[in-house]
Amino acid sequence: MPRINLGEPYEIYIQKQIKTGLFSSATEVIKDALRNRMEREKDYQTEQWIKIR
Repeated sequence: MPRINLGEPYEIYIQKQIKTGLFSSATEVIKDALRNRMEREKDYQTEQWIKIR
């Protein structure tokens, strides 16, 4: 997978997360963000499915 340029605000946020000690790399921060996004999307889809039943 190619490297991506996230831009300054995201780079700063990632570095802050690493400095807290919660994450040890940018990869961990990004994976956590993607997991959270995927979970929210799944929850939304479940809510929509329940509404149409």
